[in-house]
Amino acid sequence: MLKPVRRTGIALALVTGLALASACTPGKDDAPARTDDKPAVTAAGVPARALVVWTDTMCATTATLDETRKVSARKIEELLHPTSDPASAHTSALEGVDSDPAPGPAYRPDPGFTADSYLKWASSSVEAVAAGYAGLRPSGIPAADRLRARLAAGVGEIRPEVTRLSDYFALTSLSPAERTERAKRVGALLTSVRQPRPDLAALADTHQDLAAAYHLAPRCVPSPAPVRPVRPVRPADPSASPEPSRTPAPVRSQAPAELPPAADGTDFAACADGRCEVRLTTDPADIRIGDLTLTAWVRNRVVRLHTAYPSGGSGSMTLGEGGRGSYGRAGGTTVTVTVKLLRADEANVDIATARS
Repeated sequence: MLKPVRRTGIALALVTGLALASACTPGKDDAPARTDDKPAVTAAGVPARALVVWTDTMCATTATLDETRKVSARKIEELLHPTSDPASAHTSALEGVDSDPAPGPAYRPDPGFTADSYLKWASSSVEAVAAGYAGLRPSGIPAADRLRARLAAGVGEIRPEVTRLSDYFALTSLSPAERTERAKRVGALLTSVRQPRPDLAALADTHQDLAAAYHLAPRCVPSPAPVRPVRPVRPADPSASPEPSRTPAPVRSQAPAELPPAADGTDFAACADGRCEVRLTTDPADIRIGDLTLTAWVRNRVVRLHTAYPSGGSGSMTLGEGGRGSYGRAGGTTVTVTVKLLRADEANVDIATARS
């Protein structure tokens, strides 16, 4: 009688298959499978790039919010108590800077225009801050995520009202006094947004992973030192010779580099044809370009410009290095001044004209 060899083979195959299947099943001592493909910290203790980017964006957005609140307070003060010279008002806002009056006719600011400009600036600033917080995904650090949520909620609470008060079409039908009142209300809304405590820098002091990311994020200032393990101190070996002391090399102070000569030097008459590069100093210089006379000078590392228009009115502005400003009216000639190089008391500026 024949034996059922095939059945035995099938049974062995099934047993073998079960053994192989059980060999692929992790035991209780095996590490669980990773579900987070973006850990806050790598195996080497270095913060992941995603956490550094998150921290950097958080710092930049919060700095923008703080700066917006400060600038808003200054702009509202200037709106309620206008100065006779906007260039002086801008310069005196800098700490330790003395202002001097701009030459020429007295400047009379238009309160309606000033309020419109403020409302447009405030609305765009709030939108930028709100977008910055909204674009941040959870960092994986609960305390930091709660801070972001509180800041986002504070900005989100004032955002609809700021947008409504700054609506361009609604402003066109309002008087200057009504526009000024709206600007005051927006300023109060910005003042109401407070920085929660502890802030991100304080949280970084208590969280090792966040401190490392904060230290690497370029826009987080001041950066707290990253938490590092303390190395044990080895006892001194009495038989070893003392290590020679080293005196650090003296640091040579370098004088600020002198400006290269301007193409036209101080020959301001060269600007009459609408194109020149001249050197400005602390002495106000009258530069005539066509029918426009521009008074320009340098004070405390700021180029200051003032002009009186032939048809009436005047305008003033201040520019830093690389800054650019224009004078002109629609259908006429536009004069553009660009600060190419700037020092504390002198500057090289480029003047060009174009038909608008």
